[in-house]
Amino acid sequence: KKGLAKIAAGFATYHGVSRDNLCGIIDLNNNKFKDNILIAPYFPTTNEESYFEENIHNSNYYTMHSLVLFGSSKDKLLYCYVELFSTYQYFIILNDNYEGDDIYKKYFHSLSENTLFDYSAYKNSIPNADGLSKLLPDEYRKYPKYYIQSMNNNLVSNLDLVKAYSHFKMNTLYSYINYINIKTKLDY
Repeated sequence: KKGLAKIAAGFATYHGVSRDNLCGIIDLNNNKFKDNILIAPYFPTTNEESYFEENIHNSNYYTMHSLVLFGSSKDKLLYCYVELFSTYQYFIILNDNYEGDDIYKKYFHSLSENTLFDYSAYKNSIPNADGLSKLLPDEYRKYPKYYIQSMNNNLVSNLDLVKAYSHFKMNTLYSYINYINIKTKLDY
């Protein structure tokens, strides 16, 4: 949790979020990261998101890292979505009583292509997924507070579903790594 919090804190401060607004992950009195950091795992909740997650390994951008910083003064929520290796996907709650300016910043980096890209390209990158990008949300991992809370509550009560999804994502990454290793050996 602390590693994810450090990534989120770095991205937030890079985009001008003050330390005072990171009170969900930083103990401001003792100048250290908290032990009780609230994170919520990402889990696809629509058929379109499920299809996207099940087929993203076919994208030329796979594997990738992404970060989304979202703050809403209306929802009083500031979080950072951290996705590593297209596999580890978490919302880190930076402040659950946020009163700052609304913010939405995103970052996508393809490890296989070693390039930055945008969400529109990402949505359109899955082969044979005609029209999928029109059905996916317009903004990547931008959700209201009730969605994040319900996701965390629903997934905590259904740990078998979380485990199955996590195993699927890990097996997909493992298969990709095997493919790269075999391809590299054959090239040499």
